Amino acid sequence: MHKRIIAFLMAVVMTVGACPIKAKAAQPVAVSRLKDSVGTVVYLLKEVFKDRYEKTEEEIKELVREKGYDYSLSMDSFYDQPSPYKDADYIRYLSAYMSCKKYAQENNKAALLLCEIPFLTYEVKEQSVKEYVPTKIPLYLASDQILDEFILAGDQYILEPTEVDVYEQQQNGHFKTTGEKELITPETKDVSYIDVTLNVISPDDIFEVMGIDKELVEDDYERRSDMIRRVISNQNIAQTVFINLPTVPMASSEVLAEYASYIEGAEGIRKTIIQTALSLVGRVPYEWGGKASHPGYDTLWWSYNEENGLQHGLDCSGFVQWTYMTSGFPSDIYGKLHSTKAILSSSLKRVSKEKPKAGRRRGNEQAWNKPYRNLHRRWTVVSLFI
Repeated sequence: MHKRIIAFLMAVVMTVGACPIKAKAAQPVAVSRLKDSVGTVVYLLKEVFKDRYEKTEEEIKELVREKGYDYSLSMDSFYDQPSPYKDADYIRYLSAYMSCKKYAQENNKAALLLCEIPFLTYEVKEQSVKEYVPTKIPLYLASDQILDEFILAGDQYILEPTEVDVYEQQQNGHFKTTGEKELITPETKDVSYIDVTLNVISPDDIFEVMGIDKELVEDDYERRSDMIRRVISNQNIAQTVFINLPTVPMASSEVLAEYASYIEGAEGIRKTIIQTALSLVGRVPYEWGGKASHPGYDTLWWSYNEENGLQHGLDCSGFVQWTYMTSGFPSDIYGKLHSTKAILSSSLKRVSKEKPKAGRRRGNEQAWNKPYRNLHRRWTVVSLFI
């Protein structure tokens, strides 16, 4: 079924720029048909780009699993890159493909489908970093019965060299600090991961992929490019490929009710963080690399950049950063949340799967649930609940 749909759309593709617009009286009709045809082709191109990106994502994941690379570091390298399609010459892509397709049909040669063109390619480079092994240390909490005494309340983990108080046990079983400090340095281990670089092919590469000498179709290629430019620009195509429309209205009581369970039991700043995150549900589109310039709602969101056609919005780490910024945290805290890699490089406390708390960040009272750190890609308020 998928191939039949593509075959139908390619019949439409071949009409684009197939013949010049001549008579002035016929121009409005011809231009209208050309616009419709180009619109159909651009929609197909969008689906091809999306499909290729998803396949690349799966290939990277499979490579990570097969070679045993660190999943988080490897996939962060993949996700943290700007959009590889940002500066693509869409018109030349379409013109090159259509010219090659036409030549192949006229000369009884096999030709690739548009969805078979590897628009997105990637390179991987193996990297290695040292990572601290989580180290268990005693957890002491202040006694609610005796002033300046502590009780042993279990264990906690540290993930970096940490200076801790030294405790001395008393006859009553409680503990007191000796006033001294002890530096505990966890052991380290080598962690291998892959650094991924995404690339897009050039329009000229399409001729090589299709196996057709560019000189054989040069005139047709240029003519089609000129025809397409009459009805659409690369900026307009970029808007079609990347533009998003609001799918959820401004957070209503019904929407907030869906997340009521996250707010229950949360107090103080944790509750503020969750409520701030929920206030943005449905009110901002995803923008690859999008970051907030100030706290509060940005009226530029949903508009697009006139120069490159990309829509203003937030990406996953941008969403987290905006939430902390708008919740009143100082810049020395939210400034460290500018990327997933920066967030994960902060000191993190390991929390078991059974004990995550909504709105917690790091430290003894603010901790990320590190086992769930890969959920950062989900473009929902869950980013604030790990």
